Amino acid sequence: MGALTKVQLRRRLLQERAALPEEERACCHAQMVRQLLASSLYRQAERIFTFLPTRQEVDLWPFLRQALADGKALAAPVCLPGRQMAFYPVEDLAALHPGAYGIMEPVRTRPVQPDEETLCLVPGLCFDPGGGRIGYGGGYYDRFLAGFPGRTIGIAEQISEQLPSGPWDVPVAYLLTRTGILAVKSETEGTKASGGKHGA
Repeated sequence: MGALTKVQLRRRLLQERAALPEEERACCHAQMVRQLLASSLYRQAERIFTFLPTRQEVDLWPFLRQALADGKALAAPVCLPGRQMAFYPVEDLAALHPGAYGIMEPVRTRPVQPDEETLCLVPGLCFDPGGGRIGYGGGYYDRFLAGFPGRTIGIAEQISEQLPSGPWDVPVAYLLTRTGILAVKSETEGTKASGGKHGA
């Protein structure tokens, strides 16, 4: 990626994602959903914080339907003032409605508070093997993840060798790829791990 700034890198990644043939994109997304549903991270999670895909993000809708059928407690984000966000229950996909930036969001009832067992699916344009992430530039997820006590998994359609990062960036603990789930840092020691797959 050279010495590109985050803004330049974000622009390039958006262009690369848009140029991906639709058939290849659909195949990749379906493989990632299968890997996620087969993982022990998913099987063990009773509560899942998920993003609701927009534009050309990984198509999680089949995953969300299956998670509800499996009795998982789903929650999705609502953008709040000050670039904050809170997660609200998702019990019926038909009840979702367009919110900030045109992204679907749940009805605002009572926010769900995460605990150490909560699994959070984190969107991003690109991730690196250490869990670093390039998002869309709003900073919503970095602010949220700074205080998140549970497990985080980056939905990594694109992976780069290394991404630029700042002191406010919060790496994820796992990466979901089309071939499996990679543990990228120790949740107990906070150190980088190399290689291991989790529940593929």
